[in-house]
Amino acid sequence: ANFPEPLQAAATARAMFGCLASSPCGATAPSSAKRNASDPEPLVLSGDQVPIAIPTILAIGQAHFTSQCIYTIVKLSIPDMIGNGKRTVEEIADHLSETVNKDYLQRCMRLLSLVGIFEEIGGPNGEFMFGLTPAGALLQTKAPQPSVACGMLHWMEKPMWNAWSELSNAVAGTSPHQIPFNSANSMPVFDYYAQHPESAEHINQLMSFLTVGELPFVLEQAEWDKLSGKTVVDVGGSLGDVMGAVAEKFPEIKCVSLDLPEVIEKVENPPAGVQMEKGDMFDASTIPTCDVIFMKHILCGWNDEDSDKILRSCYAALSAEGKVIIADPILPGPGHISTKDAQSLYLDILMLVSGGKERTRKMWEELVAKAGFKVVEEKQTGHASCQLLVLEKLDSPGHDRPGHDSHAPGTPVLHSPLHKQQL
Repeated sequence: ANFPEPLQAAATARAMFGCLASSPCGATAPSSAKRNASDPEPLVLSGDQVPIAIPTILAIGQAHFTSQCIYTIVKLSIPDMIGNGKRTVEEIADHLSETVNKDYLQRCMRLLSLVGIFEEIGGPNGEFMFGLTPAGALLQTKAPQPSVACGMLHWMEKPMWNAWSELSNAVAGTSPHQIPFNSANSMPVFDYYAQHPESAEHINQLMSFLTVGELPFVLEQAEWDKLSGKTVVDVGGSLGDVMGAVAEKFPEIKCVSLDLPEVIEKVENPPAGVQMEKGDMFDASTIPTCDVIFMKHILCGWNDEDSDKILRSCYAALSAEGKVIIADPILPGPGHISTKDAQSLYLDILMLVSGGKERTRKMWEELVAKAGFKVVEEKQTGHASCQLLVLEKLDSPGHDRPGHDSHAPGTPVLHSPLHKQQL
């Protein structure tokens, strides 16, 4: 049978636990703590609410079961083995090592059939057979279409997975490191991936995947046609993909893609019309003088203190009338959360675990003002993870100009070994 609904498990749980609404078991559910007089009144559910709430929270709490099963089948390349056909577990196992546990594999694939990754059917001899659903097809790595296998490998492999177990300590303030990833791996995220290129490859592929989806919105919404004759520097531009697309469509713009030397040295065939520049966004002296600085998914990878340093470097590199274009999610303000914000909020928690953060409009305004900028325009592109903010330099004479003190814009700071776009 095919289970197209991702939360089919919730329906099963509802059938299992619906008795709690009318059964004495609902009144004798275990409690781990006694209420104190100073505690607020608990929210007590009605009999009708209980059988709905229980399967809902169970489905949410069990989501990691699914995540690890996805990681397992992607790591074993099973979606590529199935392709456009139907395969038994025996047939799949023939392509794996002799040590594969067929029983474990089958059980993982049955759960993934429940949530919509596989389609499970009965074979002619009563055996289990599995095919790919459209969602499962995106876990292939050899098909002429986007693949999200890199995301599954990045999110669920041990360095990132173990970081989640440190989240509660980080929130409680009891962790020796403020950042969960640092606690789990004894080093910052960029340092870790610098030392483990096989893991870094997963995140690099994921960033490329995101760029492909976001690029049409960036090209359409950033008003590049108004920048004729200007110099634009993509700070943290990786292999130059964004500037390459801009140069192709707007050849009258001088496009520069800046990144760390070790990243630029990997570029064998630079995009046409793009100047590849070695530099460090934390060191203003390495950023070419320009009219516009573009940054996509850069500042979200850093905390406010480091983001301020990056912005101050940008300030020093820009002309007097220069602008900064930031392409990042803009989180909703208080009381305005909706389902359309799901991707941005998931990204924010991912950034929390690794040391960065997404920001609301107010947070952005406060952050950039400290570095000498103001937000002059916000563009909702229609892409959940890529809105645009346009910054200009503040006119206030009270703002510290470069060279005034050790924290002024343009002051070189500690070199960052890696950044978010290419690891």
